Amino acid sequence: MTDKEEIQPETADEKPKPKARRRVRCPVCTAHGEPTEADGEVVRCGECGILFRNPRPSVGELLARRDARFAGALTRNHAAAIREAARSAVEAMRGYHRLVSGRDAPLNAFGKRLLDVGCGLGFRLREFEKYGWTVTGLEPSANASAFTQAVALHVVRADLDALPSGSFDLVLLEGVLEEMADPAKMVGRLKDVLAPRGVAYAGVRAGGAETPLGEERLYAFGEDGLRRLFMSSGFAEPEVRADEEQLRLWFRRK
Repeated sequence: MTDKEEIQPETADEKPKPKARRRVRCPVCTAHGEPTEADGEVVRCGECGILFRNPRPSVGELLARRDARFAGALTRNHAAAIREAARSAVEAMRGYHRLVSGRDAPLNAFGKRLLDVGCGLGFRLREFEKYGWTVTGLEPSANASAFTQAVALHVVRADLDALPSGSFDLVLLEGVLEEMADPAKMVGRLKDVLAPRGVAYAGVRAGGAETPLGEERLYAFGEDGLRRLFMSSGFAEPEVRADEEQLRLWFRRK
């Protein structure tokens, strides 16, 4: 034994306190929003009409939640998810070709490049590959990335707003804007990765601000909110299609 005082390790009860959730403003117009009656932590922007969670969960919370969604992906049956991803991919392709060639069909697109932001397990990427696209996925989840690596898809593991370098003909934002900490920041960066005649596609749940957020979403966008979000970053008037489940908008650069 020495005369030096021993430093005791921290006990399990001395865990660091979780960080306080950050209070935020509307991602479109920076308004504060008014609390809704259904949930005191969900507010409605009086200017844009969107719902958003305030205070917002931390980035770490969001990543942990997303990663948990894909836990056990290598051993699950994905038949239903594959069918849904194929349907949404075809709809996105149709809109792209309507803008570019005037033809409402998922045409062969050899030489065209796709970036799927928040690609999850990569099922949409596979569908685009069938039509000749060169595909890249962006996904922060370790569990999802382990799956896409196992099935030999080209997916970059990075934060959702850390767009990879390149020039893409179509950037896909299917269901991810609603879960992204700062969607305005992402949209503002899209021009850096879009080809001169490139198209940005946004797909969100139908119903807009009339649909409860639930646990997994930070925002509920309607058509007006999405228009403002993209057009304030220099995109032209979109093409809009909607059904009972999805609201889809295709934007081109001005």
